[in-house]
Amino acid sequence: MADRTFLRPGVARASRPRRLSAILWLAFAAAVGVGTFRYLSGPALAISRFEIEGTHRCRTQRLFEALSPYRGRNLVVLNLAPVTSRLEQVPWVARVTVTKEFPDTLRITIVENTPIALRRDGRTLFWLDGQGDVVAPFDARAEAADLPVVTAPEERLAAAAALIRNLQQAAPAYASALSELWALPSGGFGMMDSIFRVPIDVMPGDAADKIRSLLSLREDMEARGLTPRAIDLRFDRRIVLAGAFGEGRRI
Repeated sequence: MADRTFLRPGVARASRPRRLSAILWLAFAAAVGVGTFRYLSGPALAISRFEIEGTHRCRTQRLFEALSPYRGRNLVVLNLAPVTSRLEQVPWVARVTVTKEFPDTLRITIVENTPIALRRDGRTLFWLDGQGDVVAPFDARAEAADLPVVTAPEERLAAAAALIRNLQQAAPAYASALSELWALPSGGFGMMDSIFRVPIDVMPGDAADKIRSLLSLREDMEARGLTPRAIDLRFDRRIVLAGAFGEGRRI
C-alpha cells in the first residue's frame, strides 16, 4: 500500500494529454501563420488602384506613368520611399505624400510648385518657380500667365526669383506691376513695370527698400514733371533719374 501511494499513478497518466494539447496548439498556430502569410502576400493585397489629389498643372498621365512599375506589387511590403522619390521627378511636383489604403490602393497627395515668373531662353518661355528652378515649358496656346518675364543665365535664376519674392512681400503693388526682369553684367538686375514704364536698375539686396522709396516719391516726381528715360537705384542713398534734366538728376 505504501508503494502505490508513493508512485501516485493517477498524476503520471495525466501528463500525456497536456503534451498532445501543446502539439495541437503549435500545429494550429503554424497553420494560422501560413494562412496569414499567404493572404498578406497574395493577390488580394496587390496594388490595383491609385488615388491622386492636389493636381492642377501637373499632368495626371505623367503621374500614372511614374506609378506604373508599382501596379500589382504587394501593398503590405511595398517601400514607399522609392515611390515618393519617383513622383517628385515629375514636373510641377514640389512635395508628395503617399499612403497605403488597404486592400489595394495607394493614395497620392500632390503639392505643386507655384510659378513666380516665366523664364525667357532664346525664343522659348519656361515656367519658373519660387526657388528659381525651371519647371516646364510654357505653351501660350494652351495656357495664360500674368507673370513677369525673366531673362538671366541659369546661375542667376535663383537670385532673380528671390528678388521677385522680396518685392511681393515688401512692395506687393509694385510686384503685381512688374513685367520684365533681366540680369545686368554688374551683378544687379534691370526691371520694367507698368507704373514708371522705364528701365529701373537695382541690386538684389536692397531693391525692395529702394522701390518703396521710389514709390513714395512718385507723386512729387509727376508734379515736378520729372520723366526720366531710366532710373538707377544701385547707389547708396541716391535715386538717379537718367535723362530727367539733361544727363540726369539726383534726389
